[in-house]
Amino acid sequence: MDEAEATHILHFYYREPRPDRVVALVQFLVESGAMKGLPVEGAVSRFFGKVSGLSVDAFAPGDAKLVAFFSEVMRRDPELVDALCALGFREGVKRTLLAAAWRAGAPRELLGRHAPATSLRFVDGLFALEAGPAHLMDLAGPVVLDILWGTFFASGDTRSVERIVQALALLAQPERSRPWATGMAALWSLKSNAKQHEAVAEVVASILPQAKDEGFRILLEGILEGRA
Repeated sequence: MDEAEATHILHFYYREPRPDRVVALVQFLVESGAMKGLPVEGAVSRFFGKVSGLSVDAFAPGDAKLVAFFSEVMRRDPELVDALCALGFREGVKRTLLAAAWRAGAPRELLGRHAPATSLRFVDGLFALEAGPAHLMDLAGPVVLDILWGTFFASGDTRSVERIVQALALLAQPERSRPWATGMAALWSLKSNAKQHEAVAEVVASILPQAKDEGFRILLEGILEGRA
């Protein structure tokens, strides 16, 4: 697998699912350094919180989106749970895949079978939490947007896109604050993905007629500008 194929699968899986290439995709992401893995020290409570079972500070850069993406891939094709969790990667990467499998609804016994002995407490910690739907997560930081995009790219569930649109309201917060940064990340990502994904543009266009606030309406119009 090369970078072009990996990028295409990661962004368009909901339109063109390739379960036959998922193992190769994970291997490419690990070898290229794009999947860095979850931290391996400390208790699970340091990495996961009550909000949809994921905290905003849980992941190495990129792994939040990958946990969300692969959880939807596994949910769609449950046989991939065993195939991915059995891969012989270092412990941090194994934890990323275990977390994705947990969010996909895989049973505790399966994850325990594939977890390193030093990650069994991590697995137990996961099952002490509730992994709620991504679109119900608090907009607590830009990493939540990564989770929402990862969910959408794998599943096509536009509720994730609607939640990202809601994050635009955070632009009213003080500049340079974390909420404001989340709003800016939402704006940038919506502009980019509306050009590539018709479903994203359709969500934005459907919300536009309902926008009563002039500033919000201008933002939505700006997202749709420049589409081919």
